[in-house]
This record gives sequence, C-alpha cells and structure tokens, in this order.
Amino acid sequence: MSWFWETEEQTLRREVKEETGLEITRLRREFVYHDRHYLPSRIAVFACEASGEPRGSWEGEPRWMPLPPREAFFAAQLSILDRVRDMRFPL
Repeated sequence: MSWFWETEEQTLRREVKEETGLEITRLRREFVYHDRHYLPSRIAVFACEASGEPRGSWEGEPRWMPLPPREAFFAAQLSILDRVRDMRFPL
C-alpha cells in the first residue's frame, strides 16, 4: 500500500523491508502501467537488488515459487507479465 506522501521508490523500499526484512540497495523503474479492467490502477514495475537475510512477517514467509500459468493471472496483470518476461533485468 502506498501512502500519499511517498514516492513509488519509497513505497517499494518500505514494503520490501516490512514484508521480507531485505534492504533495497539498487533500483531502476522499468515502466508504469495504467489499467481500468476492474478499478483504475497505476502500477510501477522496478528492477532491483536487495541485501540482508529474508525473514517473514504477519503476511507470511518469503520464498521462491514457480511462475503460475497465464490462466492464473487477472486480465489486468497479463500485459505486465508479458512485458516483464521480455525484459532484461540485470542492473
């Protein structure tokens, strides 16, 4: 969740820290996506590097998972998924 006084970068850093315990060390905004499928939304997609030891939060434990099939995504997410799959993320 983004607070109105935060930049996108500040929100990313705070949320990653809260949910995983990791500190973002480098980041680059890749693109911003606007959607109106269900609710008007604006989603910023970043490439980033982080340091530290992952830890859980009240939201669960961080873990790597395989990417689900396309059918598991909402229509609003498919455009982002396609763009991210085609990108090169090393910083």
